[in-house]
Amino acid sequence: MRVIIYAIFIGAAILLTSCDERISFSKKTVMNGTGEYSVSYGTQTPDGIILTGQTFDLGISNFLSPAFKGRVLSNLGRYDPVGRSVQNFTPATGQNGCQIAYDRSVNDLYCLTYFSRVQLLRYEPKLQDWTDISSNLPKDKFVYLSLVNSGGALYLNGTVINPGAVYQFPHYVSRDRGEHWVAQPAITIGAIDPFNPCRVISLDITQVSSDCGLNWSELPKTLSVIGGSTKADPRNPDVLFALFDSGIPGSRSKLRISRDWGQSWQDLNFMTTSGVILSPNPRSQTGLYLVDGTVIWGSSDLGATWSRLRDLPQADHTVIARLIPDYRSGCVYFFDLGGGRGTVSISCDGFRSLDLAFEGAASEPVALADGTLLFTRSVPPAQFLAKFTASGDPIFSTYISGSDLVTVRGLKVSPNGEIIVNGWTDIADYPKTNSIATDEHSFVLRISSDGQQLLSSTRLPGSAEVTLGPDGGIWAYGASSDQTIPTTATAFSNSPIYSSITPGSKYLVKLSPDGTSVLYGTYLPGETPQGLIVDSDDNVYLASAALPAKRFDVESGNIQKFDRHTGKLTFWPPLSQLFDGRMQFLPNGDLLVAGANGGTTFGFVTSPGAFQPVPVPYFQGLPLVLTGRQEAYLLRLRPDGTVRFATYLGGEGRDWMTGAIYGKLGSVTVVGNTESVSFPTRGLIETKQNTQTGFIAKFDAGFTSLMYSTYINRFNPAAIFPHPDGGSLIIGSGLADASVDGPDGVVFIRVKEEPGQLPRIDSALTLNAKTSTVLPGDVMAIKGDGFASNSAVVLGGRVIPASFVSKSELHATVPSSAPAGPTTLQVETDGRQSQVVAMRVGS
Repeated sequence: MRVIIYAIFIGAAILLTSCDERISFSKKTVMNGTGEYSVSYGTQTPDGIILTGQTFDLGISNFLSPAFKGRVLSNLGRYDPVGRSVQNFTPATGQNGCQIAYDRSVNDLYCLTYFSRVQLLRYEPKLQDWTDISSNLPKDKFVYLSLVNSGGALYLNGTVINPGAVYQFPHYVSRDRGEHWVAQPAITIGAIDPFNPCRVISLDITQVSSDCGLNWSELPKTLSVIGGSTKADPRNPDVLFALFDSGIPGSRSKLRISRDWGQSWQDLNFMTTSGVILSPNPRSQTGLYLVDGTVIWGSSDLGATWSRLRDLPQADHTVIARLIPDYRSGCVYFFDLGGGRGTVSISCDGFRSLDLAFEGAASEPVALADGTLLFTRSVPPAQFLAKFTASGDPIFSTYISGSDLVTVRGLKVSPNGEIIVNGWTDIADYPKTNSIATDEHSFVLRISSDGQQLLSSTRLPGSAEVTLGPDGGIWAYGASSDQTIPTTATAFSNSPIYSSITPGSKYLVKLSPDGTSVLYGTYLPGETPQGLIVDSDDNVYLASAALPAKRFDVESGNIQKFDRHTGKLTFWPPLSQLFDGRMQFLPNGDLLVAGANGGTTFGFVTSPGAFQPVPVPYFQGLPLVLTGRQEAYLLRLRPDGTVRFATYLGGEGRDWMTGAIYGKLGSVTVVGNTESVSFPTRGLIETKQNTQTGFIAKFDAGFTSLMYSTYINRFNPAAIFPHPDGGSLIIGSGLADASVDGPDGVVFIRVKEEPGQLPRIDSALTLNAKTSTVLPGDVMAIKGDGFASNSAVVLGGRVIPASFVSKSELHATVPSSAPAGPTTLQVETDGRQSQVVAMRVGS
């Protein structure tokens, strides 16, 4: 009887697909500020929503152990080349990143930050602390800032964008260590005389000033200098070096020297096609070092002659940023951005050898007078845990970060209400109550339901995915070469204990609900863990994928069913390119999987009548090499692993699902992200406005049609839940604007559903280009349903000329007088109005 009723429900759901559902959004930002809040994972409880996320803000109250910190990594480090150690040197009030200005002649050190707000801090050696002198700064609202100083003169170069994108370049100088500032003409300083700090030369070497940039005089005309290449010699008065453009297309650039501070120039015996990095030799009054591409040159006569010192491996050194001479030690620091990660090496023997100092520098270092090196490190965000009501009202929030990088990988709630957070970190002082192996990269935190108390912290090997069993047991599926994992007699059936342990071996363990002991453990074959779920009989379903070097590529993947009682491992339908799969059990025992496929092939066959039987592999008629997260998919498997329903969802770009909920009559509502212009839509609330856009879509029970599908602009969905009052609740990260990728807040979106009302707009694209940004004069093709010959198109509240093509298509011309910016689109037919669609008129 149960099966018959279920079949009737399925049939009813299919019959209802001709009825549209109309939805509406109400958005609420529940966490935001200057620290870029975003959400990573969320779970639903009877009394609210618990989520984890990340932020650079330090304003969250921490209810847990003091070991959980808001600031996770000092962003300014001081490196001691003798002891080879790094110490925190970050100002207590300057944790958003520092641009360092340092003058060895007077031992002045400044930290300038302008991320969340402009701050200027000065280091006081006697106090061994920083002084905030921000209140003395000019009142211009800078967009970009540059700080340079020499011999007691401090220069501030700024950029301001006024309405209409008009750039202004206000510059200031201070002679009293930043206490007072005097405005300069808008001329950017190229070099400062180390022997006379008020003598400066312009960036383009066309003007010179002898009064700290307040008044300027013209220099003799010469070739155009390559910006930023001017170097003053701190050992020899009046000497400048610069790289000049010869003015002949395709020719080599010239290195020149001036011995009279830019009045005249002499060619040196060096030319380049790639540009050079020039530095004095700190052991010689007339010595120079020069990097040309991947070759280091040396000169002992101020550049008159050169010798080849060393060739650097192209693969290791691709973006050489700077040579920094240290006159105290006679060594040269070599700053390299190759591979996207700042690396600093040291040479003290004329570049015959390079000693690695450290990695992780985010900007070029500064050599201090005491022989230490100051550098900026990348600052990872702080991880937090928060709980809200379904309406977005806060209940609690606390940090779960530490003194260095912490990455959260999952969030669950146990049957007794405890919060389980798992993740990855290498922090030595991260809280730990017990460990199951010698490798301790991952962690599982048990936190009280009110977020006030850390109950336990168990360290696990490698990188692990975690879920909860029906009895509250904690299951972990991870990758590690650690051979000390406790195993039990009922391990993998191919061997009493699976002994083929190699780097990257996969393990499966079950911990007691309190996380203190191992109840079950074994090693398994498989690829990179992507998720796991446990049924009522303690059978474990494992999702894995093979991930090559590229971040989003996926070569193969699958779901495995593991019976821990018998040790039998069964491979279910090959998903091939599974990535970021989200799995959940349905009331009848089916398994629902929402995720994305990639690679060059796709591993499962969709069900008959599927909404999208195959992926969309072409863009503008050209074959596209499909990559990971290429096409979102929705898969429903029977308890025996066979496919009940399956469909793809996406366009020619990358699409992926991040959450799904099972609804009435078997319908499934999904959320995710899309980069496809041709992403399938139905009953749009918003049209796509930027490259990556969130979406929500609802499928009928058989995945044969969409009941609705719409973009959610400037939003990255992380999860979707049933709302207590009907409809759904989406949590995710809001984006600052259409052109910025950075998140600016955690957003709750309440989705209300009601029966649809025709006419309906599905998309509005220009006829000559696939874009949702239209220009005045463009002809739009408006597609949907319920249109008639008397249909009127309303753009921004104004009726515009429209022509009837069919019941599913209208053409309308955007008026030449249409103002640029956000607007709305609507269709009126026989007194009935479509939904209002958000659009944008571009410029």
